[in-house]
Amino acid sequence: MFISVLLRQLWNKRIQSGLLLFLVITMTMLYVFVMNSAQFANRSMQLIMKRMGHNMLIIPETADALATYHCSDNQMEFPDSVPRFLAQQTQLVSKYYVARLQKKINIDGNALILTGIEPVVRPDETEEKGNMIKSVKSGTVRLGIEAAKILNAKQGDKINVLSTTFVVDRIAPVIGTEDDFRIFTNLKTAQMMLGKPGRINGIVAFECLEAGSLEKSEKYQREEMRKILPGYRHISKMEIAKGRYLGRITTSSFLGSLLIVLLIVTILVIVIVGLQEVVERKTEIGIMISMGASYRFVVSLFMTKILLIALIGAVIGFVIGGYISLWLTNPAIVFNTKPIAIDWTNLPRVLVMAGAVAVAAEVLPIVKLLRLHPGTILMEE
Repeated sequence: MFISVLLRQLWNKRIQSGLLLFLVITMTMLYVFVMNSAQFANRSMQLIMKRMGHNMLIIPETADALATYHCSDNQMEFPDSVPRFLAQQTQLVSKYYVARLQKKINIDGNALILTGIEPVVRPDETEEKGNMIKSVKSGTVRLGIEAAKILNAKQGDKINVLSTTFVVDRIAPVIGTEDDFRIFTNLKTAQMMLGKPGRINGIVAFECLEAGSLEKSEKYQREEMRKILPGYRHISKMEIAKGRYLGRITTSSFLGSLLIVLLIVTILVIVIVGLQEVVERKTEIGIMISMGASYRFVVSLFMTKILLIALIGAVIGFVIGGYISLWLTNPAIVFNTKPIAIDWTNLPRVLVMAGAVAVAAEVLPIVKLLRLHPGTILMEE
């Protein structure tokens, strides 16, 4: 009986139900389009900000940070096992570690910085979220733009550094920092050249915002470092960290605002349609209750109908919105991340959200329905 009454009501109010279904499809389609497109755009923005470079330096507590910045002769050294140990501590917000040994050298009267580097992989890093700095192959060097000019070297050339011959693997573009004057080589090679086996004088890393705000991340990192690796400290490049943080919350806030507007519009329309339906069907409701139907039965009809419309509309809207985002999202905004695609893992969340919105929007019409007295309705008619 329940199903037959439900189907009859859907058929009798097919125009109204169709319009409501169209509304749910449209709103879900817009929601999924914004969510899916912005998900990739936000990830792309995060990766763009990540490419600004490492924003953290890890050195011993007693080390002179200025000596490290200026690459002076009194830099404190420590074992190159430290970054490998840190990489196993996945509770830290620091990632993408690079062990570094640096020393100023003189070539033909010009000061350059010989820099041995070795990226250290953390177990939870993926290919998409990989280290910004790649390892240098043995026997090759990577030159900063100013170092290349001083050495008069081009990619593929052979150069001599401290009596060791290297092939220039790549010349970096202008950065505008001391990195322009660096000669990057394999860490083991630099350790051998400088007579410092197993030693480094700095670890550069990247601060992720896994602890929430930038302030919370900084505090969390300090506290965990004291517990995990006492005697060491981190120094953050705050201009890079703040830039990434602000970029992240700006894109996330923009997405959140759009989705909230869509949800509010959907709820308002369902409430209005529901109230109108209660008014239009009050005679039918009065007759049903007078004939023995319980309020629970009538409420179940309303709720089941709106849930059915919401779930069907959500599925159709999800598919349409997903394909629209696939077709219309500009590839230019998807930078250095996986290609845009329909994220089917979001379908259960969209269905739950559509059902919850439908039920929440139907509360007010149901309250109005429960306040109707069958006797009064029939007397009015």
